[in-house]
Amino acid sequence: AVSCFENTKDRALEEKDTATACLALERLSREIIPYDQIKALEYAKDAYRMYTHFSKSKVLNKVLYKLQVGYCLALSDSLVAALDEHRIAYDIALKSNDSVAISNACQELSVIYRTIGYADSSLVFAKKANSYTGGNNSYNQFILADAYYAADSLSLAEEIYKKIVNQLILKIIPYLKQKKIKEI
Repeated sequence: AVSCFENTKDRALEEKDTATACLALERLSREIIPYDQIKALEYAKDAYRMYTHFSKSKVLNKVLYKLQVGYCLALSDSLVAALDEHRIAYDIALKSNDSVAISNACQELSVIYRTIGYADSSLVFAKKANSYTGGNNSYNQFILADAYYAADSLSLAEEIYKKIVNQLILKIIPYLKQKKIKEI
């Protein structure tokens, strides 16, 4: 996958296709982060820097690229710098009033606050993220449950975890029934 994204990035740069080049850089960052956090951070920063100068940029992508920079920093044990990057992403999202961008920024702020030990702030941002999706996003639900758990609200965390599991079971049952019918 890495060589595919590198080729895509190189071709996009040659063709002056900024959107594709930035996407390839972001994907490269995600792909290599488990084994090369420094290079992953460089790719993420390059994607964000290029995208901010792109005339057809979209706020959601700016926010996601900035969050990737923060994620790379967090995995490199630069938690304060990661928090700063996530706050910038949140500010960009708020200014745009894009609910998806705000939700994404809030959920990642919740994660980073929980990681550095600020359970109350984590819970505040998890609730905000959840409010922007109307409680219909499983990932936001997990973040909210984790934030409640970190804030010692174990019964609320358990309630959300159970809800998520029940939702997943309801989604899986039709698939399993269909699979069983095909096997017969």
